[in-house]
Amino acid sequence: MEASVALKGKTALVFSRSRGIGAAAARRLAQEGADVALTYVSAPERAAETVAAIEAEGRAGIAIRADSADPAASRAPSCRPCKDSEN
Repeated sequence: MEASVALKGKTALVFSRSRGIGAAAARRLAQEGADVALTYVSAPERAAETVAAIEAEGRAGIAIRADSADPAASRAPSCRPCKDSEN
């Protein structure tokens, strides 16, 4: 499948648990051309599978351990993808 360019050059941050709807949203965003950062709580292997699917679309993906139900934990990841891409 050829990736769309609707979101090319954009980065999406998906707050989820890296499975179900969140994983599907992350994959779809990658198909539309976005690089995707996603959060997970306790299943790093599932998060890694989702990142692999994002990368298979030719996009950059990163999984960040953060509980989206915790407001303090949810604020920290929003800056990380940008900082990681600057290195």
